[in-house]
Amino acid sequence: TTLVLDYTNIKDTGLKQLSKGLISTGTLIKLSLCYCGLTVDSGDLLGNLVSATSINELYLDGNMLECQGLMDLLRLFVNQAEMDAHKRNNPEEIPSLSSVPDIRASESAMSAYGNRSTPPPSAASKKSGKKSGKKKGKKKGKSAKKPPEPPRVGPWLDVLHIGDNGIDSFSDASTFAPVLTMRLLGSWIKNAVTLKEIDIDDNLIGDLGGRELLNSLEARKESGLDGIFMRVSHRMNGDTFKDICKIASGASKRGKKKKKKG
Repeated sequence: TTLVLDYTNIKDTGLKQLSKGLISTGTLIKLSLCYCGLTVDSGDLLGNLVSATSINELYLDGNMLECQGLMDLLRLFVNQAEMDAHKRNNPEEIPSLSSVPDIRASESAMSAYGNRSTPPPSAASKKSGKKSGKKKGKKKGKSAKKPPEPPRVGPWLDVLHIGDNGIDSFSDASTFAPVLTMRLLGSWIKNAVTLKEIDIDDNLIGDLGGRELLNSLEARKESGLDGIFMRVSHRMNGDTFKDICKIASGASKRGKKKKKKG
């Protein structure tokens, strides 16, 4: 269920070979490729890999995906989250895919979009599930225990760590690249039901990028979705940084330190 290849320097060519072996996995949940020499070309590969498998935790700290690589990675997740949100709000309508901004204005947003498994339950369905009409009775041995559900397969992520990946205005041709990238990331934050944690620390997203994230976190809170944990760089407006830390202060997968009583 877990594959950790940190500090192996597999680079983009190694990721291509790895993807061929993992593309049919239905059991792998966590994939960690920190400090592996990945570049912008790996964004699309990773997005397609996660969307076709059961991976729901992705750790990519210390690479160089830059703004375009992160956008390529998120594209399928954002489209799926927007469609799920549209279905929750308009169950009788057929949603249309929104256009996703592309810094290079090249590939289609849904180039690898194909058959996916059933989407995760929405916040409303979770509430309704508690009021099921099943009668409580005595458990009869092992037969009363339900088998664990298999990992879901599709374009969903619960945890994404992409710290120190050159997500700034220095590597890309456009000075507005961080803003466009954070706007796309913000759309995912607003609509993804199962999202739990995002770490984009050590990336210079700027004041405008920070504002995009703050707006998305506020919109998520207003829509009634579960809170998430987020880490961002402090190199932005101080008030914006404080507000982000205040709203996105959920539990981290890395564990939360208990405060000592003084």
